[in-house]
Amino acid sequence: MKIRKLLLIGLPLSLVAGCVNSHHERVAYTTRPVEVVPAPTSSSTVVRIYPERSATGVADSDMAVAETLRDMIATDADLKAACRKVDIEVKNRRATLRGTVATERERELIREQVTKLGGIDRIDDRLKVEYR
Repeated sequence: MKIRKLLLIGLPLSLVAGCVNSHHERVAYTTRPVEVVPAPTSSSTVVRIYPERSATGVADSDMAVAETLRDMIATDADLKAACRKVDIEVKNRRATLRGTVATERERELIREQVTKLGGIDRIDDRLKVEYR
């Protein structure tokens, strides 16, 4: 009697389990190279100032201002640290500041230095302050 109950319960369960397991596809897991794309604003000390040196069709005055700004940031450690997540675009005698800064003081430092440059008529400040 016990054997009969065991067969009545055990046999269907073993058949179902075998059926379910036989329908699984075999998968071979491999590693593939992952392409890492840096974020537009990174924590690197490289500051992006547009127009680029190789840009064509850019006014000479805008290119001169961009070069002066690059040199200014490269030689001033405080300004370079403040600009680490900032993009600066110089176009038609207007400087556009984009990105994030850590404090309001860094924002003021950047604006102050850009204001000192000759050849800039207007500053479009789109900087965001990240309060930590």
